[in-house]
Amino acid sequence: TRRQVFEGRPPLGQLFAHTQLDPEPPSAHVPVDAALEAIVMRCLAKDPAARPASASVLAAELRATGLASGWTPDDAAAWWAGRAAPVSDDDLAHASTVFDERSTDTR
Repeated sequence: TRRQVFEGRPPLGQLFAHTQLDPEPPSAHVPVDAALEAIVMRCLAKDPAARPASASVLAAELRATGLASGWTPDDAAAWWAGRAAPVSDDDLAHASTVFDERSTDTR
């Protein structure tokens, strides 16, 4: 949709909305396949138990829609190449260090 989930709110309003409100379905803004929209809305569910249990479950649900038939790993790489900011090895190493420090913090 190229929209933020909760647009037009001040920062505190954004925080409240993310924790308390259900987002609008994508179809409120653009045409979307119903099966894909159901998956997206499950991913955005407040209750973790309502979300897909794992990335592999999510991938299986997405494949089951049949929307990506003909979409290859090369197609995906080309699509992401024009959108993703490059990440350097130094950035990855720093992120890993920060994560490791936080995961071992016993405060």
